[in-house]
Amino acid sequence: MKGKIFIRIGILFIAAAVALTIYNVYEGYRADRSSSQVMELLRKKIVVKEETHVYRFSKRDMPTIVIKGHRYVGWISIPSLKLDLPVMETWSYPHLRIAPCRYDGSIYNRDMVIAGHNYARHFSRIKGLENGTKVRFTDVEGHVFPYRITSREVLSPTQNEKLIKKSDKWDLTMFTCTWGGTRRHVVRCSLEN
Repeated sequence: MKGKIFIRIGILFIAAAVALTIYNVYEGYRADRSSSQVMELLRKKIVVKEETHVYRFSKRDMPTIVIKGHRYVGWISIPSLKLDLPVMETWSYPHLRIAPCRYDGSIYNRDMVIAGHNYARHFSRIKGLENGTKVRFTDVEGHVFPYRITSREVLSPTQNEKLIKKSDKWDLTMFTCTWGGTRRHVVRCSLEN
């Protein structure tokens, strides 16, 4: 009798794991589709200019554009991953289900922090990027800011001050959670001169 109970409990756990996996795959697919639709609209609305020197804009608020009821500040590009993702103006958990979000700072103040979910077509692959990898941010006015990755680290969620800390060693930070959600993969980038 005990054996049958344990078998049933085991089957229940397996079914729950399969259901959770299916849900996570669906969420990733939905987020990829949403981001792709927004990227298509951003590309239609924004005329991209040549690479821009950030010093021209210091102390300026980041302009936004409204698409599908949400405000965006631009998009992040990682050519080596063939990844172009819109970046929402403010972060929240519901926003992260659609696209990466500005977590803190500003591209113009050289301290922007971008949070992204660990979805397959969002930020899941940033943890494997090497130092020197090119990253670009394009604002909604079409100004392009070129970066290179300079460092990577793993932080706990309680190390928020370290995550958003301004430094002369980096100008842009991207982060996503680890698979278990207990830590954060952090990628730091420096503006190319």
